Amino acid sequence: MFEWLANNYMTVIIIAVVALVLVLDVIYLIRQRKKGGMCSGCQGCSGCSNCKNCGSHKADKN
Repeated sequence: MFEWLANNYMTVIIIAVVALVLVLDVIYLIRQRKKGGMCSGCQGCSGCSNCKNCGSHKADKN
């Protein structure tokens, strides 16, 4: 197993970095959603087909 790791260490590092970026992105999106941020990453609700279900739209009603 150590021989395989030694031969493929760059691949393992790249996969680990990509996985870390994905995890951080998901954490960021979850925090934005809890804050009532935009649900689809757009700049506003105008023209959004999911506007009625969006967290920011619900926060405006309250």
